[in-house]
Amino acid sequence: TPAPTPAPTPAPTPAPTPAPTPAPTPAPTPVPMPVPTPAPTPAPTPVPTPAPAVCHTSVQGEQCYSSVAWAKNTGLPQHPTWYPIGLSQASSYDDLQSYLNWIQVDNGACPLPCVDSCHTAVDGETCFGTVVWAKETGIFSNPQLYFGLTPSSSFEAFQGVLHYANQGGCPRPCAPVVASPTSAPTSTPTPAPRPAPTPAPTPAPTPAPTPAPTPAPTPAPTPAPTPVPMPVPTPAPTPAPTP
Repeated sequence: TPAPTPAPTPAPTPAPTPAPTPAPTPAPTPVPMPVPTPAPTPAPTPVPTPAPAVCHTSVQGEQCYSSVAWAKNTGLPQHPTWYPIGLSQASSYDDLQSYLNWIQVDNGACPLPCVDSCHTAVDGETCFGTVVWAKETGIFSNPQLYFGLTPSSSFEAFQGVLHYANQGGCPRPCAPVVASPTSAPTSTPTPAPRPAPTPAPTPAPTPAPTPAPTPAPTPAPTPAPTPVPMPVPTPAPTPAPTP
């Protein structure tokens, strides 16, 4: 009876190769936002401060003093019509200097003298109306009453002449206030724009290393079946020859 053929040993099933774990992708570096440049604040325009009225009573040795002395000692006695009513050789140096200032003798060499009291007429006062009439009407209709004055003469000059003439109840006027020249406002320099910061380059993500493929296990060789020895047939006995 032949020996049964053994069943072949199955090849072992290889364990599954786990998928490689991908390396985490780094988060991108945020780009810094540029800081907005604030608009420059304009410098405030300075309010011009009026310069105080300047007065000076002339003294001997000055050109104005010589002009006043000539008017008192020569001009008034010899040419009284050159001066407004109210001025005479008996008038004070201050009165004469004031008049020479108002008519701008010697190109304004005479400043207004410093006096103890003065008042420039304002709107609403009788003197104010009288000065306005003299400046706008009287100088044209009776110019001889305002000798040395012109329509462009100052308000104070007309008030002074009316003061000496005892008209309109006008007091001695004060020196006019001269506004100081308005300085141009200094503009705030515009700041140079700051360049936006250069963003740092975002590094490229490092690719995860590709794992080397795991080789499939080599199946163990299946041993060849051991052949069953075949029995040697026994020869039949040879019969003895018949005698």
